[in-house]
Amino acid sequence: MVRGTGATANGASVLLPGGPNDGNSPYIDLPNGLISSKPRVTAVAWVTIDAASNWSRVWDFGNSSNGEVPPNGIGNGTSYMFLAASRGTVLNDQRFALKTPTSGESFYDWSLTNVGLFDPGPGVEIFFAATVDSSSGVTSVSSFNRDGVWIQQNAALDWRLNQIEDVNNWLGRSQYGGDPNMTGSFNEFRIYDGTLNRGEIYNLFAGGPEGIRVTGLVRTGNVMEITWNSKAGVSYTIEGTSDLIGWAPVEQGIPAVGDSTTRQVAIAPGTRYFRVRIETR
Repeated sequence: MVRGTGATANGASVLLPGGPNDGNSPYIDLPNGLISSKPRVTAVAWVTIDAASNWSRVWDFGNSSNGEVPPNGIGNGTSYMFLAASRGTVLNDQRFALKTPTSGESFYDWSLTNVGLFDPGPGVEIFFAATVDSSSGVTSVSSFNRDGVWIQQNAALDWRLNQIEDVNNWLGRSQYGGDPNMTGSFNEFRIYDGTLNRGEIYNLFAGGPEGIRVTGLVRTGNVMEITWNSKAGVSYTIEGTSDLIGWAPVEQGIPAVGDSTTRQVAIAPGTRYFRVRIETR
């Protein structure tokens, strides 16, 4: 549910204009119990941050000191799992944090320059993924990924998902009343029941929300020209088969050429099928 006023949609994304954390500025409210009901979760977002609002959130799942909001007014966070869209007002810096009512905050801060990522500036879509594994019933393991880069993993954290009182599960809004709402847009947000591994998360980043799509096939004699959506910095493999069973590489290590890549491959007589696969790092 989109709450507040002023949100718009463009057919692909929900656009949030930001504003004070007062319930009137728009945000996305997801169902209660999304993470506390599961031993393992993965949160994935394709989001564009348009401005570095002081400690605004990409997501914040948990509870405010005033309980469920609405009907109550916002207070301060008591238990949560959040990703800050900016740490303070620096868009280069972010924080992934977790807290239960009985534990202190466990968090990881990073700067893009420290993890070897290029700062795209505001208005560019970013891919975020976080995993939490509480299946041991004693401690938790968390990890964080941005734009296909594995940034951190913390083990033996002294809290569990079922300790988080997730009655306020929000995109673009914080459990803390002093933090403004996020200014930006959500293309897609997902919660997976389980922890995705590095390869699976990289494939989500490289494929985008809709995955790899072959957008063009042109045959000229014994040559097939294949075009697909791509992402800069990602490499691809074209595979072929005659029976849809025994797939084999036709060409490997194909670098992306912007948002769309085209390659020509030779084809033998008879029926032939092709597909494009992301090469996992």
